[in-house]
Amino acid sequence: GWPAEYRGPRGALPAASLAYQRRPGQLDASGGVKGTFRAGGETGLPGGEPGEPVFSESDLLTLLVREKKMTLTGHVRAWQKENVLRCATLTLDDPAKTLRAQGEVKAFLRRKPQATTAKGGSAASETVNASGELLTYRERERTVRIEGQSSVQSGPWVTNADILDLKLGADRSIEYAESRGTR
Repeated sequence: GWPAEYRGPRGALPAASLAYQRRPGQLDASGGVKGTFRAGGETGLPGGEPGEPVFSESDLLTLLVREKKMTLTGHVRAWQKENVLRCATLTLDDPAKTLRAQGEVKAFLRRKPQATTAKGGSAASETVNASGELLTYRERERTVRIEGQSSVQSGPWVTNADILDLKLGADRSIEYAESRGTR
């Protein structure tokens, strides 16, 4: 049969089951949840472009409409263009402009620089592979923290640590990295 589907001004959400509670403004979805959301210039994935749609797949999804917060649980896969994030639980908080991924986090992020080479061609894209148990992204500060057996690779650069903090530049390239602890 056809899945149940929620459609709003910023996205669509088909799932096997949908339940909406008006008083708290909460939408719960379960069973093969597939979402499409336009962030409207707000929180997306690390490395992603603000305003680009975010797609997701998960077992469960809770959307707090008034608070503009969303939590995806179970076999989570979210992507925005070429940026992909996999984890057990993903929470997006638009007002705070934060993203929190927990449980076997794996992220593949690709950034296409705006700059050109000396010969006039486009600069090569930067690819970042990251993993850990907890990833926290704060859009306003352009910071990423990866905790719990964290590992990050970008080109020939590799770091493994208990905690890894990244500061992103305006173009979302890695501007600064600090690792603490060892594996």
